[in-house]
Amino acid sequence: MYKGPNTLPLVIDPTGTTLGGRFTADSMCTAPKRTLARFLFAVIPVGIYRGKYEWANENSPVGGDCSLWVRAATLQLDDGQWQCQVTASNYDVQDALSSPPAALAVRVPPQSPRILFNGSHVMPGQNITVPAGSRATVVCEARYGNPPAYIEWYLGKRNVAPVVSINGADPSVLASLEEGSSALTLECRADGNPKPYVWWTRNGQVIATNGPKLILAPVSRNHTGIYGCQARNSLGTSDSVKIEIDIKYPPRVTWVDPDTVVEANLFSQVTLECKADGNPAPSYQWYHNPSGSPAQLAAPADGYPLSTTPQLQLQNVSYSQHGRYTCVAANQIGTEER
Repeated sequence: MYKGPNTLPLVIDPTGTTLGGRFTADSMCTAPKRTLARFLFAVIPVGIYRGKYEWANENSPVGGDCSLWVRAATLQLDDGQWQCQVTASNYDVQDALSSPPAALAVRVPPQSPRILFNGSHVMPGQNITVPAGSRATVVCEARYGNPPAYIEWYLGKRNVAPVVSINGADPSVLASLEEGSSALTLECRADGNPKPYVWWTRNGQVIATNGPKLILAPVSRNHTGIYGCQARNSLGTSDSVKIEIDIKYPPRVTWVDPDTVVEANLFSQVTLECKADGNPAPSYQWYHNPSGSPAQLAAPADGYPLSTTPQLQLQNVSYSQHGRYTCVAANQIGTEER
């Protein structure tokens, strides 16, 4: 109850319930004597009707008690904001009063639920038939309840927890992702009631996303990993649906040993080693340029690469092996040499 300057106290007091959710509410309002009181519902004046809206004081509110009985309250007519007002005690005195709004909540049970498919009511005993692998939306509807009905789905006698799927994970798209030139958008679709909360993980760790959508634009090698999509509502948590995202990128030679001029004794052994990072894993070729010029790579005299492994071993070195050695790493995306 609140009472301030130029206001009246107003309290809504439901006193009992009957079948069908109907009840009688007592709107208690006290006003000064010698004033005329009235009630407003949703800013609309409410008249006095016997059996519906009646003064709680049978002698009318002349004595200052302007409480109102709301008989057989219904959701359609009586649920909402009520207000009590009284007129001024005299036409030349500005002492009219009004109460703060008070909410009357009429509680009613929901109607029996029904199932809808493609906008049509599914009768009891009627089956819904859809092709295997297709997507079907079935709606459970329960009208009229206040507060709104809480809906649960059952499969047989079991609750229905969320079921998720990933949209946009076409195998041909996933197989062609290249760093810097590709983009990927995936959507985690979750079916469940109540509406489930959706999240994404990468290598088992939750990641921030734009709601159910995972947007990688442009993709980079750092996006490579196992991604999972899950959903949860009050009925349970879905299984994780996982996909692997493998980003292709060209090789980068990360290490060559030795990386300076090598001096070797005649007939000694020299080992050169090269390491490169790339996806797919790069292949290696070593080239020998006897002139020592980096401007043009030259194969050995017989026209074959010296080695196709990261490591090149030169046995019993001689003057003919003098020159520049170059490691070339290559995959289907590109090449790099050092």
